[in-house]
Formats: sequence, C-alpha cells, structure tokens
Amino acid sequence: MTEDKSIAEYALGQIALLYDIERIADKENIFFEQRAKLRTMSAYPILRTFEVWNYKNLLEVADKSKGRVYKALHYSYSLFCRLARYHLDGRYKMDNNLIENAIRPLAIGRKNYLFCQNSDASENASRHVLFIWML
Repeated sequence: MTEDKSIAEYALGQIALLYDIERIADKENIFFEQRAKLRTMSAYPILRTFEVWNYKNLLEVADKSKGRVYKALHYSYSLFCRLARYHLDGRYKMDNNLIENAIRPLAIGRKNYLFCQNSDASENASRHVLFIWML
C-alpha cells in the first residue's frame, strides 16, 4: 500500500509541476506563441520523464496485480500521446475542466429529472437548468 501511495504522490507531483508552468504563463499573460515556447522548454521535459516513469511503473505494477494503481497508470499511459501534444500550441488547454464544469448541471439534472412527480415538473426543471447553462 505504501508503494501505491508513493506512486500516486509522484504522479500528482509531476502533474502539479505542469500546472505550475501554466500558472506562470497565466500570471505573465503571455501570448499563445510564447506559451508554446515556454511549454516546449519547461513542460515537455517533465512530460517525457513522466512518460518513461509511467511506463516503467506500469510494467512493474502489472506483474503484481491489476488494481487501481495499474488502472490509473494504464489510463494515463494510453492517453499520453494526446496529453503530450498540448505543448505544441499555446491555445491548447492542459485539461478539459471548463467543459466539464459547463456540462455538470445538465448531467446532474438528467438523473434528478427521473424523480420529478410529473412531466410538467420535469420539463420546468430542465428548462431552468438549460437557461442557467446558457447564461
């Protein structure tokens, strides 16, 4: 279990370094081209090191079990080629948090509408959520 914790802590630390670079770019309010250069110089070496570390640990964990750590390492490694490309263009976001937050009311509402007492109530609730989402 301690090994799982150290793997998770290292991975989160590397991701935090990438977000630190983004915070620097945001703080300095740099343009897209400059952001891409900053990412290439600072973030790309972190990404490459993280990729090698991820693969090495994926192989080691695969020998022991196929638990949560294996699934997390496998997931991140399978998407790594897409993640690593964000350094090429300063317009790319590192994550999709803005979109996730924008669609959350719709996703939550979809489940909640099942518990409306009648069809009029569910239509009113869905209109309300759609109106808020459009703001």
